Amino acid sequence: MAAVDAWHYGRPVAAAWNQVAYNVLGQHGGSAALYGTEPWHFYVRNGLLNANAVLVLALAALPLWAAHAAVLRAAARSAGPAARPAARRLERAHVLLLFRIAPFPVALAAFSLHPHKEERFLSIVYPHMCFSAAAALGLVGALRTRFSTRFRFNSSRRLDVAVLAVAACVGMLRMAALVHYHAAPVRAFAELRAHAETTQTEAARLLPLGPSLKMLAGARTQAAEPAAEQTLCMGGAWHRFPSAYWLPRGFRLQFVRELGADAGQLPGDFEPVRASGSVRASTAAPRADFNARNAWEPGHVVELGRCDYVVEIEYGERRTELGGMEIRDSEISEISETSDAVWRRVGACHPVLDSARSGVLLRTLYVPPGAARLVSWATGQQQAWARMCVYRRDNIR
Repeated sequence: MAAVDAWHYGRPVAAAWNQVAYNVLGQHGGSAALYGTEPWHFYVRNGLLNANAVLVLALAALPLWAAHAAVLRAAARSAGPAARPAARRLERAHVLLLFRIAPFPVALAAFSLHPHKEERFLSIVYPHMCFSAAAALGLVGALRTRFSTRFRFNSSRRLDVAVLAVAACVGMLRMAALVHYHAAPVRAFAELRAHAETTQTEAARLLPLGPSLKMLAGARTQAAEPAAEQTLCMGGAWHRFPSAYWLPRGFRLQFVRELGADAGQLPGDFEPVRASGSVRASTAAPRADFNARNAWEPGHVVELGRCDYVVEIEYGERRTELGGMEIRDSEISEISETSDAVWRRVGACHPVLDSARSGVLLRTLYVPPGAARLVSWATGQQQAWARMCVYRRDNIR
């Protein structure tokens, strides 16, 4: 990996160390806190939402291990001379288990102490979380066997099945919520792709299984592209952009200036391969338009008038996230009275849950429409919806 980084950047680069130096040690004047802070219980709260019973068991693994270690220690002391060697072996095996369940709580505590938190940071210990949860179930069974003469293997098996069934059901409802409530960006860009193909802009087909080796080698950028590159812009919904692999060929993503300096440092572009001559020349070129303070970089945005397409979210009575563009319910939306263009909606808009205005019971797990109305009646909570739309610029002068 270091060799690949060095080749692309044109110099030796230790990317992993750079992350630690910037985010933890604050070198180069940076700090992860510049990108937002969360309370200490952020990971626990999100883990309960996305891992439910698995997280609870993983957190209980360490206390259960300590309780079972005390039981084994007491059993070894009271064992007769013949059974004592076997009891000592069980103790040593139990100590080895500690080294397997410890990584998850240690990592959870370390990341929780850091002010800037993102759920993806814990992905490296998700396998340890699952192992710890499985170990906790086994320890519960072992402890019940020690203290209850009525507890047998079949009871332990039923407990395992019950816990797995609860975790699976809640997990499926959470996944259904993500698909039903927040799939609008993917659907909107699929709408854009269909439109681009219909208008014969030589749009590239989507890659449902990810990029090909030829694309990773730069073949996508070097391939023939339309003479007139299309500029796709996003405003306040820029963070919902799914991936560059969803862009049709010949389209380039830009962010609009109307976002303002409060947006911080927005992502930038490498120099196009067509201009630099090679992928390595683009990635290794020195850049002066990035900073370590998350400060606004005006070179990372464009004027709305340069956009050919816009993907944005409408909030009904609330104004769209794109400050300089007024979105109306009609099929044509004017930017201003003096505008030299109108914006026509491309295809259908796609619903997306407005989490800020939706009740917690109606946004965490999927609730069918009929049940959602019942929950709203019983609790007073509501589901608020926005919509994500694709707009095409049509010049009128």
